[in-house]
Amino acid sequence: MDCKHFDNVLEDLERDTSMPAGARDQALQHAEDCAYCRARLVAARLLSLELRALAKHDENLLAPARVEANLLGAFRERTRRLSRV
Repeated sequence: MDCKHFDNVLEDLERDTSMPAGARDQALQHAEDCAYCRARLVAARLLSLELRALAKHDENLLAPARVEANLLGAFRERTRRLSRV
């Protein structure tokens, strides 16, 4: 595997999603051998952890009622316009 191919699978690797057989092993081996790609994988995993922590911290926050009302109004208006077409 080269850096360009690693770039194509980085997101799947970082998110631990399904990958073709052997592709994960090849990507991890490449990251072990290539300092640049290893650093990118570490940074991507760290960012993912930080985003999950932020989401957990903010999971109980609610937008003001006016924001919900504005969004619902905008969706309804868009639906009305699209149904006229």
